[in-house]
Amino acid sequence: MRMMKLCGRRVARGSRCIFHLEKKTDKEAHQFYRVFRREFERLEKSEAVIDLTGFVFPGHLEMRDRVFPKPIAFNRATFSGNVLFHRARFSGQAWFDNATFSGQAVFRGATFGGDAWFRDAKFSDHAGFHGAKFSDHAGFHGAKFSGWAGFDRATFSGDAAFDGATFSDDALFDRAMFRTVVFRGTIFRGNLHLGARFDGPALFERVLFQRDTIEPSDLSGLSKPNPVQKVPVTSFSGATVESNGEVRFIQPREYNARLKVERNFAIDRVSFLNADLSRFNFQDVEWGRYHNRRAVVEEALMGRPPFQDVTPQQVRQVCARVRDNLERALRYPEAGDFFIGEMEMKRVALAYDRPGDSRSRRTLNWLRRNVSTIALYKLFSMYGESWRRIAVWILASLFVLFPGYRTLASLIGGSLCPNQFWNAYYMNFTRNVFVFFQLRSEDLIDVIERMWSGLLLGLTLVALRRQLERHRPTS
Repeated sequence: MRMMKLCGRRVARGSRCIFHLEKKTDKEAHQFYRVFRREFERLEKSEAVIDLTGFVFPGHLEMRDRVFPKPIAFNRATFSGNVLFHRARFSGQAWFDNATFSGQAVFRGATFGGDAWFRDAKFSDHAGFHGAKFSDHAGFHGAKFSGWAGFDRATFSGDAAFDGATFSDDALFDRAMFRTVVFRGTIFRGNLHLGARFDGPALFERVLFQRDTIEPSDLSGLSKPNPVQKVPVTSFSGATVESNGEVRFIQPREYNARLKVERNFAIDRVSFLNADLSRFNFQDVEWGRYHNRRAVVEEALMGRPPFQDVTPQQVRQVCARVRDNLERALRYPEAGDFFIGEMEMKRVALAYDRPGDSRSRRTLNWLRRNVSTIALYKLFSMYGESWRRIAVWILASLFVLFPGYRTLASLIGGSLCPNQFWNAYYMNFTRNVFVFFQLRSEDLIDVIERMWSGLLLGLTLVALRRQLERHRPTS
C-alpha cells in the first residue's frame, strides 16, 4: 500500500504498480516497456521533474543519444540489465542516488548540464563515463564500483566529489580534466590510473590506496619474484597540475585522535612515474619502506608487473622529482632517503640484469655494480647521507686498521715480544692519530693512511653538509 501512496498508479501485483514491481515475469517485463514510453512522455510534458524514483527496469535500457530537457530523477531505481546512455544529454539536474546498476552502466560521451548525483549508487558491473562532460557538480559520495570504472577523458567543469566511494576493481581517470576534486575516505582496491589534468585543488584525504588499513607496508615483500601475481598500484603517470592547481595528500589530526593512533596514511602503492610533482603536496603521507628507508614503489617492483619495462634511469628520475619536491618543502630527512634511491638507481644502471641474461652475465653485472667508485661511495657513507657510517670507518681506522696492522706486523716479524703488545699498540695508535689528521708521515704506510684519511674526512664534510645545510632545490 505504501507504493500506491507514493506514485498513485494502477496496481499490477502485490500492491505495486508495474513500474515499481520487483522480480517481474516475462509478461510483466513486456508490459513495463509497452507502457513506459507513454509514462515517460507524460512526465516530460506535464511535470517539472521527470521523476522515475524507485522504478525497476527489467532487462536492458536503451537511452542512446537521448535528450532530457528537464531535471530527471532515477533515485533508488534498479537497472536489472545493461544501461546505455551513450551521448545522452541531461539539460537539468540528474539524480541517480541509491540507484542499483546490476549490468553495465554506460555513460560514454554523456553531457550533464546541471548537477549529477550518484550518491550511494551501486555499480555491480562496468561503469563507463569515458568522455563524459559534467558542467556542474558531480557527486559520487558513497558510490560502490564492484566492476571496472572508467572516467578517462571525462571533463569535470564543476566540483567533483568521491567521498566515501569504493572502487573494488580498476579505476581509470587518464586524461580526465578536473576543476576541483575531493577523494575523502575513498577506497581503491584495484589499479588506479590518475594521469589527469588538475586545473584546481585536488584533495586526497584518508584515502586507502590498494589496502584496507592506513598502515604502510614494507616494499621488500613486494619485490620477491612472483610472476603470477600482479601487484595493484595507483599511477599518476602523465598527470599535470596547472598553475592554479595543487594535489594534496592530508590526514586530519582529529581522524588520528578518533583512531587513537598518530599515523599518516600510506602511499606505498602509488606510482609517480612520468608525473610532474612540482605542485604536489605530500603533507601527511607515509612512504613505503625499502631496505630500511623511504622509497618509491617503482624501485621495489622494477622488472616485474606492472613495471616490467621500467628502466633504472626512469626510476632515478622519479626519485629525483620526489626528492626535489620534499627539499622545496624543507623536509630534508625524507628527501635524503630518496637521494639514496636516486644514487642506487645510478649504480644499478651501470650493469642492469635483464630477463634472459646468463648466470655468467649476471655475475659480471654484479661485479660491475659493486666494484666501482659509486659502490665505494655507498659503502663508506651511503652516498653522503650517513655520517654514522663514516664515523664507524674513522673509528675503525684510528683504533683497529692501521695501528693493528703495524702492531701485528711487528709481532709476526719477530721484532716484538708478546708481552710488549699493548705498549706497541699504544705507540702505533698515537702515531696513527697524527698521521690520520695529516700532521706527519714517515713511511709508505703513513702516506697511504693520509690518503685514506683524506677520503674519509672529505666524506664527513659531504655528509655534514647534506645533514646541516639548507639544500638548494634543483630547477
